[in-house]
Amino acid sequence: MNSCSEANVISSKSPLWKSNLKIGLVLLSLLAAPHPLLAARLPVDCQVEAGFNGVAPDRVGIIPVTVTINNRSASTIGRISISQPDSSGNYEVSNVMEIITPSPSVKRFVLYVRMQERRQLNVNVAFKDYLKTVNMQVNLQPCNKPIVLCAGIPSTMKFGTAAGKYRLLPVGRDAIPADPIGLDGIAVVMISGENFLGLKKDQVTALKQWALTGGTLILNSPAPSDSAFDANMEILSGDRRAALVKPGCHSFGAGTIAASSPDPDPDEAFWNTSSRIERRLFPDIGDHDSNYGYLGSVFSSLCPARRTYGLAGFFVILVIIGAYIITIG
Repeated sequence: MNSCSEANVISSKSPLWKSNLKIGLVLLSLLAAPHPLLAARLPVDCQVEAGFNGVAPDRVGIIPVTVTINNRSASTIGRISISQPDSSGNYEVSNVMEIITPSPSVKRFVLYVRMQERRQLNVNVAFKDYLKTVNMQVNLQPCNKPIVLCAGIPSTMKFGTAAGKYRLLPVGRDAIPADPIGLDGIAVVMISGENFLGLKKDQVTALKQWALTGGTLILNSPAPSDSAFDANMEILSGDRRAALVKPGCHSFGAGTIAASSPDPDPDEAFWNTSSRIERRLFPDIGDHDSNYGYLGSVFSSLCPARRTYGLAGFFVILVIIGAYIITIG
């Protein structure tokens, strides 16, 4: 009898027991798989920079997109995806990168994106472990002038005629790409000796490859006696490093490397005293060069005489040909 009564009591309470069990399981599932509202409060911050200070060359399709992730939570993995609108306005994914963010860490991830006509980017950063998703819209400012990246250059420096024909963009040394493709469309990189010595090996290698294929690199206030500066110059130019830090312009493959004196006037660019040097460094300052666009620096490096001699060179050639004809006649 007692056993039957106890059984009846348990049976009568069983629905409540099952209900409590279900509630407990639901709570455990919420803790095991974080809710998006909880994930939104996790200490992971993302910042995006596209192009250089939001500026991109108007005629060139590839730009660097830097995503900086500050992870103050547990180590996690994730994915960066970049999408762009097509001609009909529908967004399509153009770049994807798998990422790992240790804890704690601040890491920069660089993607090289081929831009579409609309100059708009949607950057999505998704983290697998706690379902945090960050969406950021980026609108780039197109620039129809040749771009000069200025790293560590005094804002008071007078660039002369080049200031009106070129777009001068102040950047930090971290903005110098570690891949030469990130410098596509950049006409000139001007960097102080202090910033140059702080560059990483892959950044210097990228500058080297870019300059060899037509870029113009200007070293302002070089520091040849500094061991870190000399080490980077060796990566850049090998045995020619001593010659390339001398004041003036030096041919470097299809491009140019120029240097100021070690202690130049901070308010006056060293090329302002020489129109020849100015035109070699900034070939687009002449009206007759405007049609070359961003190819101006490459074309000038390959054929520098066209800007220096003009018609005079043509007549010299005619005189030589005439003298040759008279001689053999």
